[in-house]
Amino acid sequence: MKKSLRIILIFWVSLGYSQDSQELIDFIVNKNSFHSDCVGSACEESELYRKWVLLKSKLTDEELIELSKNEEAVLRAYSIRELIANEKYPATELLKFELSKSESVESYDGCLIDIDELASIVYHEYWNKIRIESLKDVSDSEKERNEAMSRILRTDPQMEKLDSLIIYANEPQNFVIYRRVFTNRIHK
Repeated sequence: MKKSLRIILIFWVSLGYSQDSQELIDFIVNKNSFHSDCVGSACEESELYRKWVLLKSKLTDEELIELSKNEEAVLRAYSIRELIANEKYPATELLKFELSKSESVESYDGCLIDIDELASIVYHEYWNKIRIESLKDVSDSEKERNEAMSRILRTDPQMEKLDSLIIYANEPQNFVIYRRVFTNRIHK
């Protein structure tokens, strides 16, 4: 009896690990929420985020790029974050596409649940990425850290293109993006 129970348990556990990509996509679409790797007061990975991590491990770069064009906004949000973080696809192309779609998704990051426009997600993923990267060889001095982040935002060519796309977008964007755009540099 113990042996049968053990075999059933092993089989049941292995089923959970062998979910195919379509099942993972369906799960994410049904939950329809974009989670960071840190949610809730305990800053833990949610089940939804873990499903995304499993899905992305099964996807090729080409499949990830295709997912960024999917009709489901939540799938695009997850793929956008991954593509920008790993420099697999230009953020400018992702932003152009999202500005044309003008869609939003529920997001959960830390203790905050909000509705975010996907164009804002693209912009802020890239904005955060280059700011963090600018701190690699900088001392712990707050002044030096702030200067390094400001410098990269002013001088990064792709950031300048993202800013221009926001300024010349057909639809108005949220005020936070405009604030960032006009803080980054003086526009001509």
